[in-house]
Amino acid sequence: MTKKEANIKMQKRMAHDKLEMAYYERMTELVQSIPTFARDSDEGKWQNLTGIGKRVIEETDVEKMQETAFKLYYKDPSARGVIDTMVNFVLGKDAHITPVDESDKVKNWWKNFCDTNEFDMKMKELVKRCFRDGESFLRKFRSKKAKGVPLIRFVEPNKIKDPNGGHSFGIQTDPDDVEDIKAYYILEKSGTTAKRVLAENIIHTKILVDGNVKRGISFLTGVAKYIVKYGSWLDDRIMLNKIRTMFNLIVKVTGITPLGFKEKFGDTISKTPIGGVAKKRMPKPGSVLVSSPGIDYEFKNLNIHAPDTAADGRLIELQVGKGTGLTEYVVRDDASNSNYSSTMVSESPMVRMFESWQDLFEKPFKKIFAAVIEEGIKQKVLPKNTSKECTINFTGLIHRDVKADSEAYQIQVSAGFVSKRTVSEKLGYDYNKEKELIKKEVEEESDDEFRQRNGEEE
Repeated sequence: MTKKEANIKMQKRMAHDKLEMAYYERMTELVQSIPTFARDSDEGKWQNLTGIGKRVIEETDVEKMQETAFKLYYKDPSARGVIDTMVNFVLGKDAHITPVDESDKVKNWWKNFCDTNEFDMKMKELVKRCFRDGESFLRKFRSKKAKGVPLIRFVEPNKIKDPNGGHSFGIQTDPDDVEDIKAYYILEKSGTTAKRVLAENIIHTKILVDGNVKRGISFLTGVAKYIVKYGSWLDDRIMLNKIRTMFNLIVKVTGITPLGFKEKFGDTISKTPIGGVAKKRMPKPGSVLVSSPGIDYEFKNLNIHAPDTAADGRLIELQVGKGTGLTEYVVRDDASNSNYSSTMVSESPMVRMFESWQDLFEKPFKKIFAAVIEEGIKQKVLPKNTSKECTINFTGLIHRDVKADSEAYQIQVSAGFVSKRTVSEKLGYDYNKEKELIKKEVEEESDDEFRQRNGEEE
């Protein structure tokens, strides 16, 4: 080896040792700083949601809240789980809208609208946006490409803004009545100008605010900090495991110098002694350690004691359950702390909560239906006296015993307490669709009987 090569090798080793020392110093600082970051360090991430201390919410608060909620939904599995669970339970598998007017013209017009706009997906997206962002904006269009059928498209919440500051939150209202909305301002591509759109062309759905508040608040408000804390708690546990595995092998050397130890075990790389202690790397996975006289290997117990902190993680998730109304086994995706009886008891208030949300979302869906019928009347596709009423059919939240439910509904229909349409909707069926299918089956059966009877006579 030349002198130049030796110098290069020495420089590489010194650089490696310096990097190694920096790594251990960082890890030491981390261990020493645990009491500091164990405090409320993640609070700032959601200060705009949890720190609302005023009766009036500022525009900047809403913008930051929605931006944070959007990112959290796509980055944190707990946040996404909460939102998706709400959407799935509120709408169910086959939520749909049934016109009260049973004329074929109305049915076809509504079907064309649903097919053109993929309305089944729009329903889910509207609910998801409301829970995630606190609100949704649907804009109505008249398009020649759709052959007269109105189009609906979502507008991003951060686009609803008046750049001139003339109307707060981008919503123009009656000066004396904030609930009487006149128009919405939608930012154009430049970001410096906005288009004024009449309120009749925007369907705005907001949640978790009073009627005189212009913009909604995310469903994650209040629980977001505990969702973030749970993620930080898991990260801390992972980091703690890494720290403890750094020193899990101790080699005791007696009667041999560090230099001899280095020469005897050349397959493990020795480091420059610091403070009289030789630093050596851990053996690679699969290595076979052969003990020699004067050398003892001791594998230390990690002593992580994960069960000691399991209760802490559960308590954090229970806070999320308290804030959302979801039961423990739904929030944690774990029913180990529940039995059948406790599940039934805890499920009842959760079902009532979902029913309450269904009542809320009925309003925008009915507005959409009425707007579609109005457009049909304007275009003279539908008669002027066409009913703008409809029924929102949500999938039943719980079916404990379909047979028992069906028998109970049959008794109520016979007694004249409810209609067949109501029972059909309660069971999650599309009444008009099922009615047509039943009629078709009856006709097919009659044709079969007719052919069979004629065959026997011949």
